[in-house]
Amino acid sequence: MEAVSTFGEGTKSMEGNYIEYAQDYGYYWFGPLPENLEITRGIHYRFLLKLASFMLCRSPQVVPNRTFIRNSSSAKDFGNTRFSKGNIFRYDDRIDAAQNYDLIRCMAHEIMAHLLAPKVHGPDQIEEWLYEGIANAFSICLPFRPPIQFRDGKYHQATLNMLCQKYYTSPMLHAGFEELQAQATNNEYAREQLSARAWAFVVCTDFRARDLVGGKVGGVQQRPVEDLAVKVMIKSRHEGKPYGLQQWFERLEPLMGDESKALFTKMDKGEVFVFRSKHWCQNS
Repeated sequence: MEAVSTFGEGTKSMEGNYIEYAQDYGYYWFGPLPENLEITRGIHYRFLLKLASFMLCRSPQVVPNRTFIRNSSSAKDFGNTRFSKGNIFRYDDRIDAAQNYDLIRCMAHEIMAHLLAPKVHGPDQIEEWLYEGIANAFSICLPFRPPIQFRDGKYHQATLNMLCQKYYTSPMLHAGFEELQAQATNNEYAREQLSARAWAFVVCTDFRARDLVGGKVGGVQQRPVEDLAVKVMIKSRHEGKPYGLQQWFERLEPLMGDESKALFTKMDKGEVFVFRSKHWCQNS
């Protein structure tokens, strides 16, 4: 028996038997997909399984996901609109020119954000910039991290270069974080720098934490920010517990002391991060 992903007109069979797909998963579209979106559709479910099992360490069926693909030619862009249990990916008539790496990054970012993005909280509990930074950081490494590799190291390098360029070349590189947040709604430069700086904060925290633990232990690559903070925050989110910046500091304090708070202060003031680590590697 085959699973069918469809809504409205037309059908398209998904690879594999029906029992291989979680009941709470769906991928829907109208008519034939453009060729490059067909490629990302082909790995979407497997990437969700990899990320869910990797981050949650339990059955991925507890992570409902519905993805709808929509041709919105009037929008003249491509990207995602996220909801609590899924998202809408919109594209225009120029989608054939979109690079495969950009589409993979978009997919990886959205699935990571789906696992970590804030639920409905009071305004003082929402730190979307932190979740954005984490999602950007993991969109670099997870598509090619073993054992299941969807892209090779060239993807990692291209994504890292792209995010560094967004961070370092921004005209708002030195703006205070509060200013960026205030202007992000109406200023594209502020919005882009807010996302890039959040990524820089997460990555620099990760670099420093890896240096503190010394890279590999018993031949195993150590990922302290991932293990001490990110995985715990995802688990807390799904259990309805707090999982914001304060929890980030608390989880990292036994290893880093006040260094994670010092890095946040640096980011808040608009001081520039320099990416350096003795123990970070491509297969991180």
